[in-house]
Amino acid sequence: MKRQELFDYLLGIAESVYDRVIYEKGDFQSGICRIRQERCIFLNRNLNLDINLRILAEALEEEWLLVSEMPPAVQRAIMHYTDKS
Repeated sequence: MKRQELFDYLLGIAESVYDRVIYEKGDFQSGICRIRQERCIFLNRNLNLDINLRILAEALEEEWLLVSEMPPAVQRAIMHYTDKS
């Protein structure tokens, strides 16, 4: 699976699991946060694709039961981007 395909796949899953996923250009850092009661992921389009892949992988790793149902290639990618390979 190509990196962009992996990003799109993980982004789609994150949008269904998290309350908000923001993927925009701006002067902010990518990351996972909580705003009031909402679980949010911020992804900065100005940053390298690998950085945003790492943020998504870390966010979805917290939902490991969901990850365990993903295709093996996606599971390996999540482990790679979270340094657990």
